[in-house]
Amino acid sequence: MHRAHRHAFTCVALAATISARAFAQPAPDPAERRGLVDAAIAARDAGQHADALALFEQAGRIQMRPGLRLSVAREALALGRGIEACEASANCVTEALADPNGVGNASALEGCQAMLPTVCASVTRIQLRWPSTRGLHVRVGGRDVDASGDGALVAVAPGLVVVQARSDAGAVFESRVEARLASFAEVLVHFETSAADLTASAGRLRGPGVGSWILLGTGAFGLGLSALFLGLREEAKSSRDASCGFGSCDPAVLDFQRAAERDNLGMYLSLGIGAAAATAGLLWWVLAPGASESVARSAWNVRVAPIPGGAMLGWAGML
Repeated sequence: MHRAHRHAFTCVALAATISARAFAQPAPDPAERRGLVDAAIAARDAGQHADALALFEQAGRIQMRPGLRLSVAREALALGRGIEACEASANCVTEALADPNGVGNASALEGCQAMLPTVCASVTRIQLRWPSTRGLHVRVGGRDVDASGDGALVAVAPGLVVVQARSDAGAVFESRVEARLASFAEVLVHFETSAADLTASAGRLRGPGVGSWILLGTGAFGLGLSALFLGLREEAKSSRDASCGFGSCDPAVLDFQRAAERDNLGMYLSLGIGAAAATAGLLWWVLAPGASESVARSAWNVRVAPIPGGAMLGWAGML
């Protein structure tokens, strides 16, 4: 009887030990991380950027810090992987700002902020946020995203991006986001009460929006209309001048004069409205809330171009 109890107690203790080991989270190993970082630096100095990137990322899986993210961003940029470089530098900035007194975070922040406008100019950043959910799995554009925290900042190529999430309980989420060039989108991942329902929620894209395109279209129409009125005015003036000769004028000269005055007024009105709408549309595009302001502002500049009889002042840049 006692032997049976002793065996039962031994089995319970063994099961508890195995269970504790299975669920225990391994503590970060500073020595292993340091060895990986040293190996990555050696590979980087040897010009082996692919190996260096893999080693830096492996070290980051032990413990990621802003300085390590800066190294990842630089190696990804050296390999021409703009999306990875943007994502790493953006997360570097976020983490360094959250812990400004951390060791090396100030210099990492400076380096990542310097990279950010360049590496993120051709991609879209999506901020994902989700409630605390056990066993959460998140994919963005077919790529797995680390769901260990309460959100993640990812970079994607412009276009339609599908955000998917599911929990171990069976709840699912899907959102389609129209990612625009050099913009910022935010997607809130949430699940309905029923685990079997599919929740679709469009990501709130913060950027220029349709209003800027309406203004730019109005501006283009107004400027085109002013060019049409200019042509009509010049035609009326030519007809007016041709109606007079040898000291006499055709009675129709007054009609041509009135037509020229009417077309002149139409030209200036459409020119003013078109220029105002185009300027407002450009300002809306550049200063739209949530757009990558550093990129947008640096991409535009004032240009002065000489034309016959004067000069033309305008903005030049990339939409």
